[in-house]
This record gives sequence, structure tokens and C-alpha cells, in this order.
Amino acid sequence: MTITYFAINISGREVTGQFRCPEKTGYFPDPVQCDLYYKCKQGEAEEILCPDGLVFDDGNPSQARCDIPANVECGDRKELRE
Repeated sequence: MTITYFAINISGREVTGQFRCPEKTGYFPDPVQCDLYYKCKQGEAEEILCPDGLVFDDGNPSQARCDIPANVECGDRKELRE
């Protein structure tokens, strides 16, 4: 199994972690960044960013869907890329 590592700058500090696929196959949100998600295939995670201005809609793990922020509830995933 491959683990994808990530680093995110939050308020001037870097937070480093790793993403583990919750299921072998599917599309899953980053725990911090709303426009970042992971495509899991055979338990291996690939990091993907939504196009500029869009955020990841995690309503259906079998579908990768980015939408405008007004249509997506990001919850605790408050960070966005610049």
C-alpha cells in the first residue's frame, strides 16, 4: 500500500501528515483543504486538486466532483490553495 504524504501551511506553520485511503477504491476529501481530494485505487492514494475556484464535493465516494463553494459544505475543511 502506498501512503501519500502532504504538507499544508496553516497560519504560518506547516502541518505534515499522511493520507490513508478509508476504502480501497473511491474519491475522498483531504481532512483540511476543501479543494483537495484523493483518488484511491487498490488502496493507493493519488492527490488531486479541483480547478481554481471550485471545491471538492464529498457526497459520493464513487464520483470525483468539484463544484462552486456555494453548493458544497466543507465543514472543518476550511483551507484552500492560494
